[in-house]
Amino acid sequence: VMQDLEHDFVNFATKYPEKCSVRIGFDIELAQQIYAGCDLFLMPSAFEPCGLSQMLAMRYGTLPVVHQIGGLRDSVRPYNPIEQTGTGFGFTEYSSFYLMEAIKLALDVYQNQPLIWQKLIKTAMQQDFSWKTASGGYEKLYQQLLIE
Repeated sequence: VMQDLEHDFVNFATKYPEKCSVRIGFDIELAQQIYAGCDLFLMPSAFEPCGLSQMLAMRYGTLPVVHQIGGLRDSVRPYNPIEQTGTGFGFTEYSSFYLMEAIKLALDVYQNQPLIWQKLIKTAMQQDFSWKTASGGYEKLYQQLLIE
């Protein structure tokens, strides 16, 4: 199935070379350029136990649009228009409608509220997903369990 999908993408890129490019495989330098060159990173996973891509996107200043599930819910704080805070945009119900609504909200902020957009980028880039931070949370949890 995956080879069929790859074949379809290659055919599409061949048919529309000025609109689409396909590169099968992984190239770390290209990946870094893509993360750094995007304004939004779409990650509408149906299931995601952790996910690193949204974390990398935030580090490079690209705001993620994610399905708020699993690790995506844990790592991306959806934009709150009242408080004007967040580290990306999210949707809770897994459907194309809600994905599009999240994208529309993101584009509205991008186009009409550039200062807020920059604030979101700065906040996203400052997130600390290091093991040092995570281990501190685990240590606190284990200490609570020992007390109980």
